[in-house]
Amino acid sequence: TTASKFVGGDVSVTSGSGASSTSGHVSVSSSDAASAGASGWMLLSTGTASSGVSGSVSVLSGASSSGTAGSIVLSTGSGTKSVSGSVLVRVGSTTSGSGGSVSVEAGSTSSGSGGGVSVSGGSTSSEGSGGSVTVGAGATTASKFVGGDVSVTSGSGASSTSGHVSVSSSDAASAGASGWMLLSTGTASSGVSGSMSALTGDATTGGAGSIVLSTGAASGLGAAGSISIRVGATAAANGGSVTMNAGFGASVGGAVDINGGASTSGTGGFVSITGGTTGSGTGGSVVIAGGISTSGEAGHVSINSGDSGSGFDGGDLLLDAGSTTDTRYVGGIVSVVSGSGASSSSGHTTVATADAASAGASGWMLLSTGTASS
Repeated sequence: TTASKFVGGDVSVTSGSGASSTSGHVSVSSSDAASAGASGWMLLSTGTASSGVSGSVSVLSGASSSGTAGSIVLSTGSGTKSVSGSVLVRVGSTTSGSGGSVSVEAGSTSSGSGGGVSVSGGSTSSEGSGGSVTVGAGATTASKFVGGDVSVTSGSGASSTSGHVSVSSSDAASAGASGWMLLSTGTASSGVSGSMSALTGDATTGGAGSIVLSTGAASGLGAAGSISIRVGATAAANGGSVTMNAGFGASVGGAVDINGGASTSGTGGFVSITGGTTGSGTGGSVVIAGGISTSGEAGHVSINSGDSGSGFDGGDLLLDAGSTTDTRYVGGIVSVVSGSGASSSSGHTTVATADAASAGASGWMLLSTGTASS
């Protein structure tokens, strides 16, 4: 019609109904191609609009009152000798407004389990790699706006446990390696690069969740995996810090344990705590101190070497101050001082060798100053 207040005519294609059986089918397809040609393409499209809203396209299966609702299959044909067809779901672009959204949502239910959503890359049985799955948020070229976010959140439970989130690579075959995993923030040229947080949720009445950072065990001849916690270097500012704090407790505070690895027949792993080195400034210090108490007893500091079985000496305990190569300065000092008492006796200092067994001699003690050449 050419009249502005009326609309064009409708086109309706409807199959016949069945009084007590299945209704008729509707089939729209192009014919098969000959041996050397291509099958005809099919276009399902609404018309363009100059100032109004263009028409929508809806593909719906009918509802079912007592049976199962019909499925919708969107699939390309397979190719025996060439590349199989692609499926593209894309929203049109706009020059001034907000871009359209794409929503993929499984069905909800009032009594059973909700439907799942599965996104998988294609598999292959020949000499090729499996298909990848990429999830990327939208970028922006405007300096006053930020790129899109990516959020992965499990479902909530009204009165039960919320859903789990699992991100893992698949197990390796007998001769391969399992896929690696990278969790990284982007680099920044002039601003601050993104932070990374691994947090468990708070608990109001129960216990808070734990965080486990562990490598896999090696059951064969290979070495167990290592864990490296390292702060990045800087060219001009202060280096970043590494802080390990146990949790506060109203009755007993949490403990921090640092242990070298155990061994059944070889050497146990060692623990090294070293201050940072420097080229011309002062090297980093190492401080081991017991906790302060304002009204109770202060924490103790114990430094013990390990015990040995029969046939070996006990572990040594060495306290060495640092040396210097500059003739204008002196070597480091070793100071052992007991604690003072505000209105009572100061602490004792005991230096002694252990008692000998029935057939041995007690250890000797040497108290000596160094020699001097001139």
